Amino acid sequence: MSVERELASMIQRYFAIIKMPRDPEAQVFLNSCKAATVTVKGAKYTYYRCGSGPKILLVHGLHANLDSMVELASSLMDRYEVILFDAPAHGEAAGMMVTMPQLQSFAQALGEELGPLHGLVAHSFGVLWALSAWGGALSAKTVVSISGPTSTRFLTEKFIDMNSVGDELAERLYQQLERRFGETYWEDFSLPVIARSLKVPGLIIHSQDDTMVPSTHAHEIGEGWPEAEVMILEGEEHFELCKLDVVTELVGKTLDATLPVELSRA
Repeated sequence: MSVERELASMIQRYFAIIKMPRDPEAQVFLNSCKAATVTVKGAKYTYYRCGSGPKILLVHGLHANLDSMVELASSLMDRYEVILFDAPAHGEAAGMMVTMPQLQSFAQALGEELGPLHGLVAHSFGVLWALSAWGGALSAKTVVSISGPTSTRFLTEKFIDMNSVGDELAERLYQQLERRFGETYWEDFSLPVIARSLKVPGLIIHSQDDTMVPSTHAHEIGEGWPEAEVMILEGEEHFELCKLDVVTELVGKTLDATLPVELSRA
């Protein structure tokens, strides 16, 4: 295979999303929610609204789907309206491939559709998608980051390592991404950079035992976000953190702390 064909094949794999089927228990939960749609550049995407109260947007991560956020949604819907969705190309959403700017555009469009948010809770690369769209229509009074990675550069490095990409092809991949999305691509999707503009309280949760995204990422994000607390837990992997009781409790307390007095829990 020529270098050009090998590069084209690698780029296709880079943007491809692994489709995860809907969990039956998650579907039961969704059956109790109201479905709505948002249109982004002519494509329609479904999102779900459950519960009532101040709005909380839940954002899943890369190669996942809304199933990973159902435990959190269930724990919050007694006092909040929670919104969750399959991101473009993920789960049951249309598409097989997606770029970070496309995910950013989707997050911005959803922010316009929903209006003011009380809270934003995101997992893994969902943190990066949502916060890269921060400002204007998409903002919130409180943000919770769970297992968030620092940047798209980290994603690219992880892809290169997991696919045993050689140095020459790796350099060509970096060059292709910069040509396609601009020289500021890495800074535009860098959480330590984005966090400097966040003027809201937040919580950064990570696991010391996360082998997918090392816990050092939490500290790097937190350095530029003075109003956020960094909390490192032990004993859980990257994809399981959102399901822990201790995490749902921490998320609830963080969101409750910025509620108006008349809405606070007794």
